[in-house]
Amino acid sequence: MLRAGLISSLIVLLSAMLVQVSGVQTKRVPHDPAGISQLVENRDGQVSCWGVRIQLGKLRFRHNISPNQIIIREAKHGHDLTEVMTWNVEQNAKQLLIRFKPGMGDFGTGNAVEVQIEGSAFIGPISSGNNHFRWSIDTDVL
Repeated sequence: MLRAGLISSLIVLLSAMLVQVSGVQTKRVPHDPAGISQLVENRDGQVSCWGVRIQLGKLRFRHNISPNQIIIREAKHGHDLTEVMTWNVEQNAKQLLIRFKPGMGDFGTGNAVEVQIEGSAFIGPISSGNNHFRWSIDTDVL
């Protein structure tokens, strides 16, 4: 009886230690790594890349980014898409969502999107020698 109680106590103790260890490991893994990713949506039955998400690490976006602070270009033909896109800053100013306006289409196949944002669209000092940042990603649905 004493032996069964000792085994039960050890199991409870080990379980508690595993929960504590796994909690520490989870905190070290970033939930939203910095970079650019596709926004894949189903619009009227068509699954396609309808925009992109830019996630920042240390920097933060200003809450409002004006059209003269951002350039959105499709790489295949070099067309400026800024006028047919919408963008908004979310998640504590760490994330920028860029989407096609309704009825304006998608990126198509075999394309990429390039986004350039001026330094004045960020809060705090930036470390880019060009005073802007650029991101690029292929738009074929992965």
